[in-house]
Amino acid sequence: MDYTNKQYTLDDGNTYVVIEQVEFNNHSYLYIANTSDEEDTRFVEIKNNQFIKIDPIIFENDVWPLFLEKFRN
Repeated sequence: MDYTNKQYTLDDGNTYVVIEQVEFNNHSYLYIANTSDEEDTRFVEIKNNQFIKIDPIIFENDVWPLFLEKFRN
């Protein structure tokens, strides 16, 4: 599923927009930004319409390089 440009409101009331998305091993990883605070950005995995933390080893070794490649293009 393409999540790019979709908005999600978290339990804390903050709304985030999906800036970029990558796929790795049948998982979707998103770079999101708070619509009210441009400095509040994060990388998350989306699973069952829930944002979850990314395993740091998977992020560093596999997911981050995919985002870097997209950002460079």
